[in-house]
Amino acid sequence: MWVTIYTDASYYRERKISTIAYYIKCDRGLIKDGMKLDFKKVRDNNEAEMIAIKKAIQVCLGRWNGIRGIQVNTDSLVAREVLKYKAKKSQKYQSVQSSVTDMVSKHSCMLKIKHVYSHQFDNNIRAWLNNWCDANAKRMARV
Repeated sequence: MWVTIYTDASYYRERKISTIAYYIKCDRGLIKDGMKLDFKKVRDNNEAEMIAIKKAIQVCLGRWNGIRGIQVNTDSLVAREVLKYKAKKSQKYQSVQSSVTDMVSKHSCMLKIKHVYSHQFDNNIRAWLNNWCDANAKRMARV
């Protein structure tokens, strides 16, 4: 079974608020959720994006057995570089990158990271799901 994940994060340095939202879909169900992060533990918006991915992966691996692969769709090019290509920037984000790699290898599943353009209003499902995550992360920051 493959799981598809969409994630987004909001990071407001001035207000000291960071939030994430994720949309997880597979044959066995749907999970739509998010949360506020401990701002003191989040260095920047890129780390918040990677934490969103990490949390969504944790949730789906904790909910369902037999996952062969996870496809993550993110609008963060930095998160994509770090998690997919283990880019040089990964030194800064080593903790999150290691956690994601460890989770995926522990469960013997494949991880695909795909970029989705942010703030697109095309009439397609990828744009709609990315906008859903964006809107919900922002909504949680207002609460």
